[in-house]
Order: sequence, then structure tokens, then C-alpha cells
Amino acid sequence: MANVRERVRMERKIIASLMSVMVFVSMFFLVKTVATHTIERRGETQWASVSQNEIGQEETALDSDQEKVLPEWNGEVVAIDPGHGGSDPGKIGVNDVEEKEINLAIARILQQKFIDAGYQVVMTREDDRVLEDGEEFDEESGKAADMRKRIDIINASKAKVMVSIHQNSFEMPEIKGPQVFYYETSQQGLRLAETIQNLLDTELAVEHPRPITPNNNYYLLHKSEPASVIVECGFLSNPEEGLKLCDPVYQEQLADIIFRAIDSYYKEEAN
Repeated sequence: MANVRERVRMERKIIASLMSVMVFVSMFFLVKTVATHTIERRGETQWASVSQNEIGQEETALDSDQEKVLPEWNGEVVAIDPGHGGSDPGKIGVNDVEEKEINLAIARILQQKFIDAGYQVVMTREDDRVLEDGEEFDEESGKAADMRKRIDIINASKAKVMVSIHQNSFEMPEIKGPQVFYYETSQQGLRLAETIQNLLDTELAVEHPRPITPNNNYYLLHKSEPASVIVECGFLSNPEEGLKLCDPVYQEQLADIIFRAIDSYYKEEAN
């Protein structure tokens, strides 16, 4: 009887030991499986994150490249002349600003608008300088040399339109508003001047519009082969308008109006 009890006790110990081993083995494989699965999932998650990031970077790079791609040339050329420059400051505003700086600022904005629209743009100057051909600049010889160089650039461009950007000034400070000049015998210049002046007056809500003005004395208008205008954007001698002309936001507005008017002229001429 004692032997039977001893054998039963031993069997129970063996079974308990086996159960412990089985539980241990089961737990081992369970932990290993969970750990492996977790590592794999983490790997998948990390891989997915990297892939999304790489795709995002590629898309960003693509978007950036697309922004740099210039539109296809529409076959048209426009010449832009920022008046004065270098040792020739032009008019001096009530706040001591020099006309040449405002002319160039507006012209650069205008240049980019035409480029974005598919035009080829030729600038007579893109920095602060006077265009000379070897002569020392002064009010007589230097000015003439500068004008000749501008005409050479404009006529060589084969542009259909030339727009010269300027600012006005007058002894009566209350005078203000944009005004467009054209060569008096040019019918194309007349139509171009009307298109620009009308849009400027409308968009800027000019209270007392200034008339477009024919001229036969301005060398630039007389010698330029394209349809040509001089756009006096406003009066630096007017305290209020003088400050506005220095404002980049207002310069952007002026450039946009001039661009849309000239673009409209090109399209009308094409029909």
C-alpha cells in the first residue's frame, strides 16, 4: 500500500514537472512570436513612414521643379525701358526718393509678369546704371549716348511693343495721376496708349483722369520702331502719390495693370 502511494506521488511530481516545462515552452514560443510580430510590424511601420516621406519629398521636389519651369514662348517679344539710372536719377520725390529706383522696381515686376505669361522680354537696363557708349555722362553728351543705347536695344529686340516706365513731377504739388505719352503720328502707339490709360484710370479709380498725350519731341518715342509709349505712373511731387509710388504693393498693382493692358493690346492686334 505504501509503495502504491509512493508511486502515485512520484507520478504527480513528474506530471507537475512536465506541465511546468510545457508551460515554459509555450510561454517561450508565445513571447518569441509576439516579439517577432512586433518587430516585423515596427519594421513595416518604419518602412511605410520612410516611403511616405520619400514620396512626399519627391512630390515636393517635383512641385519645386514645376515652379521653375517657364511657360512655352508665345512667340511675342516686349521691350521694357526703366527710365534713367546710374548718375541720372530722374525726378526727385518729396521724400527724396529718386525716380530711377521706382522705375526699375516697377519694370522688374512687369518683366516677371510678361515672362510668366510666355512673353520674351528685353530690358534696356536691369540694374542701376546709365547706358553710355564711351562718352562721359553729362546733361548733353551723356544723355544722348544713353538714349542711343536704349534705342539700339529696343530696335534690335524686334518687339511689337516698347513701354518706358517713368514718374512725373510738377511745380504744383496737388497735381497727380498716371499719364501715357505716345508718338503723335503712330496709330499703333495711340491705340496702345489708350488701352493703358483707360485701364489705369479704371483700376486706380482716378478722380480726374489725365488725357493721353501725343508727342513728337521725345527721342525714345520718335526713334523706337515698335509701338511705343511712355507711362508716367504718377507724380512724385504730390505728397500722397509720391509715398504710394514707393510702396511695393502699389508698384505691384501698377505693374499688373500695365501688363494686362499691353497683353490685351497684343491679343487685339493678333485678331
